[in-house]
Order: sequence, then structure tokens, then C-alpha cells
Amino acid sequence: MAFLGKLFGGGKTAERQEQKVTTSVAIQKLRDTEEMLKKRTVKAETAIDFESQEHAKLIDFHSQVDEMLAVGTATMGKLRDQRDTFSRIKSSLSEIANQLGMSNTVMRLIEKRSAMDNLILYGLMIIFIIFMIIVYIYFVR
Repeated sequence: MAFLGKLFGGGKTAERQEQKVTTSVAIQKLRDTEEMLKKRTVKAETAIDFESQEHAKLIDFHSQVDEMLAVGTATMGKLRDQRDTFSRIKSSLSEIANQLGMSNTVMRLIEKRSAMDNLILYGLMIIFIIFMIIVYIYFVR
């Protein structure tokens, strides 16, 4: 019978069943492949989204670092200006202190000279009075 079935096309049904099975298996394989591709696409899109978010964060971090550097540079400039100002103030105060020291020394010298001048004045006054008394005694007697 198998011979007659093959002769009259009966064997084709068995081949058709094998083809149907093969076709259904092929369709299932295609569906599985399509699902895997969808999963990969979703994973790729997720990875791209993650990388784009990471890139955006890196750009934001880079701009923050640039901003911090700018603030640091400005702060350093201001600190240098303040250092220069304080050094000028220090030199001015040093000059004033030197002038005050010299003024103090001059004031002490003036006080000493004034005391000496007073001694000389009083000494000469006493000598003049004594001289006048001697002259009076000499001429009046």
C-alpha cells in the first residue's frame, strides 16, 4: 500500500505533514528570533538611554568642575589683591611707627635741651645778680 500511496500521491500527504511541521517550526523559530530581536532592541535602546543619561551627567559634572575652577581662580585673585593691600598697609604703618619713633626721640632731645637751657638761664641769672651786687658794693662804697 505504501507503494500505491506513493504512486497515486498518497505519499505526498506525509511529505506535506512534514512540510507543515517544518513550516510551523520555521514560523515558531521566526517568532522566537523576532522576540529576541525585540529584546535586543529594547536592551540596546535602554543601553543608549543609559549612555545618553551618563553623557549628560558627565557634561553637567564637567560644567560644575569648570565653575568651581573659575570660583577658585577668582578667589585666588582676590586673596592676592588682599595680600598686596595688607603689605601696603604694613609698610605705611611701619613708616608711621618710624616717624613716631623719630618724633619721640626728638621730643626727648628737646626736653633734655630745655632742661639744660633752664639750668644755664638760672645759672646766668644767679651770676648776673652776684655781679650786680659786687658792682653795687664797689661803686656805692
